[in-house]
Amino acid sequence: MRQANKLADLWLTRFELGRSYLAAEQYAEALDEFTVAFERRGEATAMFLDDTPTYRFLATLPYWTARAQDGLQMQTAANENYRSFLDRWSGEGPLPTDARERLQ
Repeated sequence: MRQANKLADLWLTRFELGRSYLAAEQYAEALDEFTVAFERRGEATAMFLDDTPTYRFLATLPYWTARAQDGLQMQTAANENYRSFLDRWSGEGPLPTDARERLQ
C-alpha cells in the first residue's frame, strides 16, 4: 500500500493503508492515515471518476479511526467515533456489532 501511495496519493490508498497499519497493530500510523483520509473526505465521493457514487467507502471511516484510537488508549475520542459511526449506520453487521461492544 505504501508503494501504491507513492505512485498515486489517492484517498482509497490512504484508507486501505490505515486499515493495513491497524491490522499490524501500528495504531499511531493507522490513525495518521485515517486522519488524512478524513481531511480529504471529499475525494471519497467520486473516487473512480465514472459517475458511480463512492461515498459509501467513507461511511466506515469513523469506525476504523475509533479502532486506531482504541489501540492508543484514546477512549474518549474512540467512543465519539464509535457513536458517530453507529449514528450513520442503519443496518446490522460485523462492524456495528463490534462498535457497540467496544463502546465504554
